[in-house]
Amino acid sequence: MIYLNVTYRGTSTSGKPEERQDPLGSIFLWGLFLLVLTLSNCLSQREQAPPPAVVAMVNGQSIKEDLLRSRITMQRFNYDEKNLIDSESAYQLKKKVLDQMVQNQAIIDWGEKHGVLLTVEEKAKGFEKLKQGYADREFEIMLRDKGISYSLWSEVSEENLAVEKVLRKALYEKIRVNQADMMAYYKNHRDAFTVEETVRVRQIVTDSIEKAEQILTRIKNGENFAKLAITHSISPERREGGDLGYIARGTFPKEIEEAAFKLGPGELSPVVLSPYGFHIFKGIDRQPKRTLSLEEVLPRIESALLQKKMIEAYTPWLEGVLSESVIQVREDALREMEL
Repeated sequence: MIYLNVTYRGTSTSGKPEERQDPLGSIFLWGLFLLVLTLSNCLSQREQAPPPAVVAMVNGQSIKEDLLRSRITMQRFNYDEKNLIDSESAYQLKKKVLDQMVQNQAIIDWGEKHGVLLTVEEKAKGFEKLKQGYADREFEIMLRDKGISYSLWSEVSEENLAVEKVLRKALYEKIRVNQADMMAYYKNHRDAFTVEETVRVRQIVTDSIEKAEQILTRIKNGENFAKLAITHSISPERREGGDLGYIARGTFPKEIEEAAFKLGPGELSPVVLSPYGFHIFKGIDRQPKRTLSLEEVLPRIESALLQKKMIEAYTPWLEGVLSESVIQVREDALREMEL
C-alpha cells in the first residue's frame, strides 16, 4: 500500500503544539490515485488490440488464430484464391491445416514423454539440408516471393523435423523387411522392372543448316565429335561433349528419336531438323529391352516395402497418440476466423 501523509498542526492536551496525520486527507489522495490508475488502465486497454482467439487446445497448449493464419499462409499458393471466397471452402482449408497442427503437437508431446527430442545439432543439419541448392540470399528471395517470413519458415521446419524424428524412432526404425518379402514382391511386380530399349547418343545443334553441314564435313574428315560439340553446339549438354545419355522412346521429339534409334555405336546421322534447330547425332551405345535383375532393384523394393509397412503402422499408432492426448477444438472460433 502507498501512504500519502497529510499533516496539520494542532495542540496537545499538555498545551504543546504537535503534528497529526489527517486521515481524511490520506483517504482523499488515495482515492484520487486509484481513479487516475483506473483511467490509465482503461486507456491502455482501448489502445491494445483484443487478444487472438484460441481455436484449439492440445495437452494444455493453445493454438491461436494468428498462429493458424500464418500456417495457412504457407499453403495458400496451393489453392485457387477464388475458391476461398466461399465460406465452406475457406472453413475446410482452416480445418485441414488445424488438424495437421493438432496432430503434430500431439506427436511432439508424445516424443517429449518418451525422451525423443530434436537436438540443436539435428535442427541445424535439417535446416542446412532443406536449404540445399540455394545461396542464402536466393533462399530469402524464394520465401519472400511466396509471402513467407524466415521466422515462420523456421518455426514450421523445426516442427516438421521434430515430428520426423519421433516417427523415425517410434515406427520406422522398428520396421523390418526380410529377403522372402522382397523376392515375393519382385516376382509379383516384374513388369514394373522392365526397361524399354534405350540408345546413348551425342549431338551437335546449330541454328542454320549451313553451319551443321560444315561441321558434319569436319567430323567425316576425322575431327573429334565431342570437341566440336563443346565449341560449336548451342545445346546445354555441349559441356559434356554433346552427350545426351541414354534416351528412351517417347521422351524426345519424333525427329530426334527416329534419327537416334537408327544409329549403332560410332555411326553418324545426316543433318536433322527439329523445333530446336539443326542436329547431328553420333551413336555411342544401345541397350535392348530387358527385365532388371533382383540385385539391381533390391534397394528400390526394400524402400517400397518399408514405405508400405510404415503407412500401415502409422494410422493405428497415431490414433493411439491422439486418444492419449487432451484435445479441444473450438469449431465456433474456427468458423468465425477470417483468413
